[in-house]
Amino acid sequence: MKKILIGLLILVAGSQIGVAQKAVENGSKREAAHKAWRELIREVKSQEVAMALIDPTIYQETASFGRNAKFLGSLRVGTLYISTSCDPAVLGFELQPYDKCVVYTPSGTMANIVAIDDLWQTTIPGRSADNVVQPMLTHLIQYDSDTAAITNPTPYGRVECVYLPGVRVVSSALDDPRAVLPDGTPMNGSLGFFLPGIKIFGVDTDPGELINISDNYAAIGDRGISRRMWESLGLPEQVINNIYRNPMTLKFSLRVIVRGDFTFGQFSYGVRLLGN
Repeated sequence: MKKILIGLLILVAGSQIGVAQKAVENGSKREAAHKAWRELIREVKSQEVAMALIDPTIYQETASFGRNAKFLGSLRVGTLYISTSCDPAVLGFELQPYDKCVVYTPSGTMANIVAIDDLWQTTIPGRSADNVVQPMLTHLIQYDSDTAAITNPTPYGRVECVYLPGVRVVSSALDDPRAVLPDGTPMNGSLGFFLPGIKIFGVDTDPGELINISDNYAAIGDRGISRRMWESLGLPEQVINNIYRNPMTLKFSLRVIVRGDFTFGQFSYGVRLLGN
């Protein structure tokens, strides 16, 4: 009997050591995932090249003082779906003409996906605004992490998502040889930058857990597409005048990065344009 008890104690101790070692391994992997996540965030922020070149201290946009705002139209971009299947029978609905669906396979190796769509655009006629075009956005973000439905979940339990709305300003005025960024890079007819409303989520998960994150919010930039913005980039007055005198096409985009135990997400935003 004594030998049996000793044997059981040895088995229990061995299993506890094994569990402890597994916990240490998973803890190390989770810390590695957190480190990679921090590096990804730094990379995302470093990609805001155009806006980073703008002097953040130049925010006095006095040309708008006392002016009436004009409505310059509105736009509802299509919805971007990221799912383990884009089959309508699995999704439970049909995609609309401007919707997009991208298949994502959860992976224990923390697979990445970047979905980009710049099909949504609107053109503002020349002389519609003289000083600023201000996008006001309403965002909708919803995504799920259902580890019980994943064949190969991450061993450390992690789901990550980066939501990046963007716009590219396209104008013949930006084809001017004088339309260059402060570092000397020519604009070649367009300039792109992120829009207000960037979201970054990182959530630790447990086996068999269902996490649902939903967010609906508005975001307005502090300066918009203004003369002051172009001035801070170093564009001469004549080029800036031509930007507002000529038609200005705004190409809206949506970039989403997902990693880890991600099973479904839908992302979209609406835009109301004001100007003066």
